[in-house]
Amino acid sequence: MKEAVPKEEVPKILSAIDISILPGSTDIISPIKVLEYMASETAVIVPDYLCNREIITHDIDGLLFEPKNEIDLADKIESLILQPERLKPLGKMAKKTVLRKFSWESTWGRALDEIIGG
Repeated sequence: MKEAVPKEEVPKILSAIDISILPGSTDIISPIKVLEYMASETAVIVPDYLCNREIITHDIDGLLFEPKNEIDLADKIESLILQPERLKPLGKMAKKTVLRKFSWESTWGRALDEIIGG
C-alpha cells in the first residue's frame, strides 16, 4: 500500500497540475478536494451532480461531465487538451470562486458569528 502524501506537499503537487479530475463522487456532497483543486488554480472537471453545481459553474470556473459517462469525461479532458488556452482562465476563475464563496469567513466564520452573536 502506498503511503499518503504529507499534507504539506499537496500544494506543491497541485501547482504542477494543469487539469484536476474527480472521476467519481457521491451525489450528496462535493468532496473538499474539489475546493483544493480550485484554490490551486487548476482547471477542474467533476461529475455533474447538484452538489458540484453548487460549487462549479460549467465552463466558467470548471467543467461538469455526465456522471458515470467515461465518454463525456474523455470529451471534457480532450477539449482542454486541444484548447490549452482555456486552462489558465478556468483555473484563475476557480480560485476566485473559492476565495469569494468558500473562504472560512464566508462559510463557517459567518455561521459562527451568527451563532455567538459576533
